[in-house]
Amino acid sequence: MFEITVTPEFESWFQALEPAVAEHVAAALDLLESSGPSLDGVRASRCT
Repeated sequence: MFEITVTPEFESWFQALEPAVAEHVAAALDLLESSGPSLDGVRASRCT
């Protein structure tokens, strides 16, 4: 499991997001935090 810490700049950016967008970003961060070490960076694709 990764531990994600954010910079003050990221926090300001995140707080300025629309609620729905912030929810998507938070979900992606949660996924990276829990599954990051097992993800294959070479084979991973971007989700849109």
